[in-house]
Amino acid sequence: HHTFTFATRRAYMSAAPVKSPPSGLALVVAIGVAAIIALRNEQLRVSQLEQQLAALRSELSGLSGRSMPVQLAGTAEEDGSSGLTPTAAEPTLASASTPSHAAAATTWLETAPVHPARILLLAVLLAVGWRGWQLVESCRAELADFSAGGGRDGVAAARLQDVITYRVEQWWAASPRAIPLTLLATSCTAVLCGSWAFQAATDCRWEEAIFTSWLFVADPAAHASVEGGTAATMVGWVMTCLGLVIFGFIVSVTQDMMSSKVESLRLGNSRIIEHHHTVVLGYSEALRPLISQLALANESEGGGTVVVLSDKMSMEELMRVVEFADGVDLRGTETVVRHGSPLQAESLLKVCAPTAKSVVILADLDISADESDAKVMRTVVALSAFPKLAGHIVAEVRDVDNVENVRLVARHPIECVVANDTIGRMMINCARQPALASVLESLLGFEGDEFYLRAWPDLVGRSFHSIFLEDTLEGAVPIGLRKRNGSIILIPGPDELVDDHDEVIVIAEDDDTYGPRVTPLGPSATTTTPRGAKPSEEEEDDSEEEHTPRGHGLVGADRAQHYLFLGWRNDVADMVAYLDEIAPHGSTLTIAAQLPLDERELQMNADGRHRRDGLQNLTLTHIVESVVSRHALEMLPLLACDAILILSDHGQSGDPTHADSLALAALMLTRDIQRRWCHDPTTALPPLAEGIPLELASDRRPRLDDANPSSAGGASPSHWHTLRQSHRSGRRRRASRELNSECTVVTELRDISLQRNVRASGLAEGDFVASNELVARIVAMISERAEVSPILNTLLESTGPSLLIHPSTKYVKDGRCCSFLKLASKALAYGEIAIGYLVDGKTLVLNPRDKAEKMINWHHGDTVAVIAMLPPSGTKTSAEARR
Repeated sequence: HHTFTFATRRAYMSAAPVKSPPSGLALVVAIGVAAIIALRNEQLRVSQLEQQLAALRSELSGLSGRSMPVQLAGTAEEDGSSGLTPTAAEPTLASASTPSHAAAATTWLETAPVHPARILLLAVLLAVGWRGWQLVESCRAELADFSAGGGRDGVAAARLQDVITYRVEQWWAASPRAIPLTLLATSCTAVLCGSWAFQAATDCRWEEAIFTSWLFVADPAAHASVEGGTAATMVGWVMTCLGLVIFGFIVSVTQDMMSSKVESLRLGNSRIIEHHHTVVLGYSEALRPLISQLALANESEGGGTVVVLSDKMSMEELMRVVEFADGVDLRGTETVVRHGSPLQAESLLKVCAPTAKSVVILADLDISADESDAKVMRTVVALSAFPKLAGHIVAEVRDVDNVENVRLVARHPIECVVANDTIGRMMINCARQPALASVLESLLGFEGDEFYLRAWPDLVGRSFHSIFLEDTLEGAVPIGLRKRNGSIILIPGPDELVDDHDEVIVIAEDDDTYGPRVTPLGPSATTTTPRGAKPSEEEEDDSEEEHTPRGHGLVGADRAQHYLFLGWRNDVADMVAYLDEIAPHGSTLTIAAQLPLDERELQMNADGRHRRDGLQNLTLTHIVESVVSRHALEMLPLLACDAILILSDHGQSGDPTHADSLALAALMLTRDIQRRWCHDPTTALPPLAEGIPLELASDRRPRLDDANPSSAGGASPSHWHTLRQSHRSGRRRRASRELNSECTVVTELRDISLQRNVRASGLAEGDFVASNELVARIVAMISERAEVSPILNTLLESTGPSLLIHPSTKYVKDGRCCSFLKLASKALAYGEIAIGYLVDGKTLVLNPRDKAEKMINWHHGDTVAVIAMLPPSGTKTSAEARR
C-alpha cells in the first residue's frame, strides 16, 4: 500500500502539467489496483487452504480411534485389488497432507472474486485508450488550426483522417522504434481478439483461450489439432493466417533494422571505445605510409589501434585506402575508419580523441596552402574545446608562415610539421651531398635506427665526450643532450656534463636494445691499427690531416655552384631562400617548368612575404618549357650544373601518378642526354642563346632585384655566358668520367613503390626522395615521441648541426685498418659525431653494433655519415682551418 502510494505521488509530481491526467498515471493506478487485488486474493487463497487443512486434520483424528481393515499384497488377488485402496469416504493420508499445487491453483482461479491478469489487461487498455484519445484530440486541434488558416477552401482542405495518417507517417519516419512498436501493438491486438473469439467458440476460460490464440499465431500447425467444433477450427485458421502475416512483417522489420545498423556501421556513424590509440584526422597521400610506420612503432607493444576520421571521401573509399594487401603485415595493429568532419567536436568524440596518445592532423593537398592551414587551425580549435587530452597533437602545416597561427589557437601540447619546407630542404641537402638520401631514409621512421631519449642516473656527473669515447651506451651512438629545461644540445663540447634529469639523445634500433655497458672499455679501444694489425703512432694519424680532402659533395666548397630545378613545387620560394643561405656567393639557379611566369611570380611573392631582403648569393633565372621534351632539355646546361633537382611538378597536375610519371621521364631524358654528350665529345653542341624556342626571364620580384639588377629586361647576359662556357668546358672535362660522380641528380617521387621499382631495374642513376614516405615517417616519429621534433628541426636548419657525408680519408689514411670507434674519436676531435659509414659510398651501416671490436679497412671510396656544424658558404676546409 505504501509502495503504491509513493509511486502515485511520484507520477503526479513528474507528469507535465496538462488539462487531463497523464496516461502514465492511469497505468500506474491500474497496476497498483491489480497488485492490491492480487494480494487480497492471495490472502483469501491461503485462508481457504488453512480451513481445508484443519478439516482434514479433524477427520483424520476421528478415524484414528477406529480399526481399519488392511489387506496385504498376498490377499489382493482374492479381493480383486492390488493393494490398499481407500474409499471415497476414507481419504488417504498422502492426499490429505500433500494436496496438488495445480489443483489448488485451479481452485483459486475458479473461486477468486477478481482475476489480476484481467485487471492488468484492463488497465493497459485504459492507458492505451486514454493516450489514443489524447492524440486524436491533438489532431482535432491541429485540424481546427489548419481550417482556421484557410485550409478548408480549395485543394488544401483536409479531414481528421488525413491529419492522423500524416502524424503516424511522420512518427514512422522520425523514430526508429515506431514500426517495431506498431507491429507489437498489432500482434497483441490480434492475439487478444483471437482469444475472445476462441473463448466464445469453446466456452473455455479466457486464460486458456489467450494462450491458445498465441499458439495459433506462433505455430502454423497448431490449428490442425484443435477441438471444439467448426467455430473453433475457423478461429484457429484465421489466427494462423494472421500469424503468417505478422511473422512476415517481423522478418521484414528485423531485416530493415539489421540493414540500418549495418548501413550505420558502413557510414562510420557509430562511436568507438578505445584508449591509448592514434587518431588520424583528414586524408592525404601520406595516409597509407603513415599507417605502416605506426604499425612498426606499435610492434614492440604487440600492436595498437589507428583510427582514421575524414569526410573527404566515402567510407567505401576510405576502407579501400586503409586496406592493405595480404602480403603486408601490420604487426598486430588494427585500423578503424569513421566518417565525419574533423572540425566538429562531436565527430572527435566519436573517435575518442581525448583518450588518444596522439592526434595527427593531415594537410589537404587538393586546396591552396592557406586554405589547408586554415582547416588545420579550425581542427586544432575543435580539439581545444576538450578540457584535457591524454596525448599531444601533431599538425601538418603547408606554409611555414602559418605555424605561429596554429600554435596560438592550441590549448594542448602541439608539434607542427611543415611538410613542404622539410622535403624541400632535404632535397637540396641530398643534391649537395651524394648518398645523404639513403642516410635519411634509414634514419627516419621505425624500420631501422632512430632517435631515442632517456635519462640515465648512472651517467650523472660524467662528460658527454667520455660517454661517447668509452662507448658507455652499448648498442647506440650518443649525439647530444636534452637539458632539464627542454633545450637540445647536439655535439656537446668536451666540458659538457650530464646533470640530473638530463636525457641523453642517441641513435639506436629500439628503446630496449641499448643500455650502459657492463664492462667498461679499456684505453686501447680507440687506438688506430694499420693494415697488419700493428698499432700506428699518433703522429702518423695527425700527419693525415695535411692531405685530407675537402668535404664530400658541394658542402664547404668555395667556388660558385650551378643548380637546375626541373619542375615546380608550391614552396619553390622557400627552397630558393634556403639554397641562397647555404650556397657560395656567385652561384646560379635555373628553374625550368611549364608554369607561366605570372603564376610563378604570384606564388613566390605570396610564399616569400616574410622575407624582405633579396637574394645574396644566387642569381635566379626562369625558363618556361616542358621538362619532358628532349629538344627543350638539350637546350639546358645539363653538363654545367653541379646538381639537378627534378621536382614532382605540383603545378602541372594534381594527380600524383601523373606527376611521378613526368618526373621519371625527365630523369630518364636528362641522364640519357648527359651520357650521350659525355661519351661522344665530337657531337655538336646546340646553341644556348640563339634560336631557342624557350621563354626566358629572371625573377622580377623586389626582393630579388637587389641581387640581380640586370634581370629587369630578361635573362642576365653574363649569367648565360657563364653557363655556356661552363657547359662546353664541362663536356670536355667529363668525357671520360662517371656521370653520377660529377653531377648529382635528385628526383622527387611521391610513390615509394615507383622509387623501389626504378632502383631495382637500374634504369636511371641518381638519388630519390619519396616525399610522401618521408613526410609520413617524420609525422609518425613525432606522434610517437614529441621530443623528436626539435631534434629534426635542428638538423634541418641552414646553420648549426646538420647531417653531412665526409670521406673516410678525412680521419684515417687510405688503406688503414681501425675500428669505427677509433675513427669516431678522430671525428669527435674535429667537433663531429660519426653515426655510421658507407662502404664504397653505397652500402650504409648506421650505428655499428661492434664499434670497438670490428676492424675495418678504410679505402678512398668509403664515406662517413656525421653530425657536424654546417660550414658557412665559401668556407675552405683546410687542415689549419679545421684545427
